[in-house]
Amino acid sequence: MNTSDASTSPRIKIFCAWGVSLLLASCAIAGRSEKRARMATAFPSPTVTPLSAPLRPTGTLPPALSATETPESVLACPDRKGVLRAETVPSTVTGSSAEFYIYLPPCYDSDPQVRYPVLFLFHGLGRTPEQWHDLGLEATADHLIVSGRIAPLLIILPNIPGEDSNDAVFLADLLPAVEARFRILAGRDHRAVGGVSRGAEWALRLALRRADLFGAAGVHSISPSPKALADFYLWAEAVPESVWPRVYFDAGYSDPQLPQMQAIVQVFDLLSRPYEKHVPPGDHSDNYWSGHISDYLLWYAAGWLTKNAPA
Repeated sequence: MNTSDASTSPRIKIFCAWGVSLLLASCAIAGRSEKRARMATAFPSPTVTPLSAPLRPTGTLPPALSATETPESVLACPDRKGVLRAETVPSTVTGSSAEFYIYLPPCYDSDPQVRYPVLFLFHGLGRTPEQWHDLGLEATADHLIVSGRIAPLLIILPNIPGEDSNDAVFLADLLPAVEARFRILAGRDHRAVGGVSRGAEWALRLALRRADLFGAAGVHSISPSPKALADFYLWAEAVPESVWPRVYFDAGYSDPQLPQMQAIVQVFDLLSRPYEKHVPPGDHSDNYWSGHISDYLLWYAAGWLTKNAPA
């Protein structure tokens, strides 16, 4: 994690060390459009696999947790498994419907007074919310909740059918509907957002543009769109330090998209923005993500008080 403070002069020295001449030139030019144009070319273009290429399987996915692996439950109710169900909400933005899945934790129905933190997770480009099911999300969440390692939480899996997530639909339709239908704790400290591959870009974009709504952002194997780097610089720069979210970056060491993540991390370094970064063995595949679901959930849930669990 980078938590160092830097003045304008040291930052310029860093820019020079990196050979970012175009970015230095942009500092002398007023206007956000000029800044965006130069920021977009400030870093060398990494080698990137086509974003339309399918995710590369690297082996058989790990089996779901078996009954013998389920630890003794810390929950008061007899439930040991959560429920995943499909939901839709009318969209005031598009005039159609927005679809999503929701994971309700064990014991959700046992006490109508209990409210829960919420995690929004985006799937990858060209995938569906079922990707998270295939990665073992529910089984892992059940295991961690029943064992008391994380607080019970709700998980929302939006369906993004096109090339990009519609932030207006998310903010105007999906988020209000979820909070109206389900017992969710209020406030950004009880809200997190994350995603894999292109979904990681959508998640980080939301967390930076609406840092007042999200206290944490998980950026897993980000595969961003071409102009994302410049946008991330501008959005991150605009976030007040008082509401800067916790940010978790990870990508496999053999992930061809790793340079993309490193470029965004450099942007955060230039702005002296804190983050957490992990580069374990692995590539850009379901096999990699399924092996880290537990790590992701433990990180998202850090700080969410277990006193909100049914008792």
